[in-house]
Amino acid sequence: MNCDRCGATIEESAFCKYCGARVVRPSADARAGATDPARFELAAASPNLPVAMAHEPRPPVVINIVAPLFMAVFGIGFLAVATSMMGGDDMPAPAGFRLLFAAIPLAFIGICAWMVVRGVRFARAPVRKTLAVVIDERTAVSGGGKNGSVRTTYYATVQFQAGDRLEYETYDWLAGRIAAGDLGVAFTKGDTLIDFLRLEV
Repeated sequence: MNCDRCGATIEESAFCKYCGARVVRPSADARAGATDPARFELAAASPNLPVAMAHEPRPPVVINIVAPLFMAVFGIGFLAVATSMMGGDDMPAPAGFRLLFAAIPLAFIGICAWMVVRGVRFARAPVRKTLAVVIDERTAVSGGGKNGSVRTTYYATVQFQAGDRLEYETYDWLAGRIAAGDLGVAFTKGDTLIDFLRLEV
């Protein structure tokens, strides 16, 4: 595709890497026929389809397990040390204080354990490669406040050739590379869109 401002040939991106102009995305009218079966037939006959299907994306699998596991071990160690310090006979802590003090690291350990389980499920999920059209994108912002950090979660809705339409969580870099109306190979793993290779048809 070419940049509308400088005319340079650019890769899939939200902005031109040469002049910084925002890449114009298709309008709603242009996306009206995005799910036309004829587009899927053209994509299925495209010589670039085998190349796209041979692509093997590398999602962050290990870090999704190791990071929360490390945090859980830290929480267990902190709980063990804190419990031993409060167990002395010289100045025993009140039972209510000990219960409250233990509840916080236990909740932290529970959240970490849930993240590990989720990471294992993601790692075990197969990668599916399917022709699909990007229908819509959205973001969900959480956190923030005076001292909290803001977390933005990205989502993409795709429709497959059979007519199924599903929403997947995706990555910020991928959300900036795709746009509504794009037709190509969607790489999904569990409930996450891990990559998308567009086909020009």
